[in-house]
Amino acid sequence: MKGKSTPGGMNTPARKGTAKRREVRRVPSKSEHGYSRRGSTMPSESGVTKEEDEEIDGANYIVFCKALLRLIQSERELMKSIIPEQSQSSIFDKLIQAAMEIFISDGEAIINILKHHFNKHNYSAVQQVFPILKAFIAIQPDFYVTLQETYHRTQIQFPNLIHAMEATAAKALDDFSEGIKHGPDKHSNMPSDGTVHELTRNTLIFMEQLLPYVETVGSMLVTLQEDQSGNFFTRETELFTKFVARYVQRVLGALGLNLELKARVYETPTLSSLFLLNNYNYVIKALQRSGLLALLQEGGNAEVQKQYQALIADHKSTYQKCWGKLLNFLLEMDKPMSGNKAVDQQTKLKDKQRQLIKDRFKGFNTELDELHQIQKTYAVPDTQLRDQLRNENVRLILPLYSSFREKYRNLPFTKNPEKYIKYTVEEVEVKLKSFFDVSA
Repeated sequence: MKGKSTPGGMNTPARKGTAKRREVRRVPSKSEHGYSRRGSTMPSESGVTKEEDEEIDGANYIVFCKALLRLIQSERELMKSIIPEQSQSSIFDKLIQAAMEIFISDGEAIINILKHHFNKHNYSAVQQVFPILKAFIAIQPDFYVTLQETYHRTQIQFPNLIHAMEATAAKALDDFSEGIKHGPDKHSNMPSDGTVHELTRNTLIFMEQLLPYVETVGSMLVTLQEDQSGNFFTRETELFTKFVARYVQRVLGALGLNLELKARVYETPTLSSLFLLNNYNYVIKALQRSGLLALLQEGGNAEVQKQYQALIADHKSTYQKCWGKLLNFLLEMDKPMSGNKAVDQQTKLKDKQRQLIKDRFKGFNTELDELHQIQKTYAVPDTQLRDQLRNENVRLILPLYSSFREKYRNLPFTKNPEKYIKYTVEEVEVKLKSFFDVSA
């Protein structure tokens, strides 16, 4: 509904208000509340209309709401002293219509701006309406009491506005979740080093911004469920927490499916596992740091931390498979010296045995160099996880290499031992600890 430019209907011939009182009752213009326009709808030099840059000025719209309530409350009290009782309800209803229409009109403009953003998949705009809804839900009982003497159509204007805002915002939250699950997978957006994906960071940031408004978001989600099911839910804090926790869990599930699909882009299982390891590690750390984990547990999902820890453990194990080929050289499947109880400089070696030892050292050196060259370009941004992976690599490889090297380094399998025994144990450790460091 379209509002008038000034609340002329607020003054009646039966009352002569003072200039001071008229100033108090002045209804702010649209440039002062509800939303702000940065310019006209004329195209700018870039070809983008200024209307697309509209932002919601929620703080001023909340002030407008509180001022309107105080205004109609004072109007009602003043009217009772000068209007006959039998005419008070109808006159009061007429007195407040202009101001109410402007207020509702600005609310509808906010909803339209939100829809404009959501149609462009800018779901972060939903955060601008959270403070408005939080304030409006808190003040709604006062409006209900103040407007009891008005017609039904007037009484329902404010509740209907709240419902429309809640429904619009809740639909955006639902679309956000579905967009993560079914969003297009662009290979060009995949990090070549397996680091945390931008989608993961943005999703967790979005989820964190729900925390200060759990009751508000919960009410929105309950409203959406009521509209879809036709069932009414009793408004309780525990219910709101449960609905928000359920929503966060749904978004995290959608994110997990998306990440698993994205990981298939990588040609090597090692990088694929490292990518998922980085992302799942980021998710659990963000949940713990932000308070989202506590919300999920309070909302009924006590196992969420264990679930992510299990995923991290699985992908660590998959990552460790990158050592398979190198381990074959160290574990000596063919055991060239298995028939000898003692091995030293006096040991007689056959040509075949000498060649096998050369092949083992050469194969180890080549594989280690290749893994180092590749994995120093991989990224593990979390320092704790990075240290864990490096230390686990050291614990896996170093004892085996040390034992292998010690067993064969004094044997006369070559006239040029430095050609095959290329690395000391300490040098291998340095290489292993320089993984995930592109400068190494």
